[in-house]
Amino acid sequence: MAKKKLEQMDLVERNEWMMLGTMLVVVTLERLDISTLVAAMMGLSVVLILRVLSWDDCLSEKAAWNPLTWFAVFLSKPWFSRRVGSFMKSFAIRWYIELLILQRCISSLTI
Repeated sequence: MAKKKLEQMDLVERNEWMMLGTMLVVVTLERLDISTLVAAMMGLSVVLILRVLSWDDCLSEKAAWNPLTWFAVFLSKPWFSRRVGSFMKSFAIRWYIELLILQRCISSLTI
């Protein structure tokens, strides 16, 4: 069954390559100690400029934008980001586990 599905799939499209490239650049910027917020906004801007996504696509994902917007407000406050950072460091766990924990916390904020 999986083999049939793979045969039905087309080759990777231009937009998919552009999205992959943008994600790699964003991750690289973060690894170079560029602010996560700046890297994310640059990535979103590139994806919109290259027309991989339209603004209507972004607006239609209300469930994703709601917690992202509220969490961005909190992260813009230095005292909040320092507390969250020190709290997460106290667990002494890998960054991807921290990401999963934060994602779970953010997803619980959605109504």
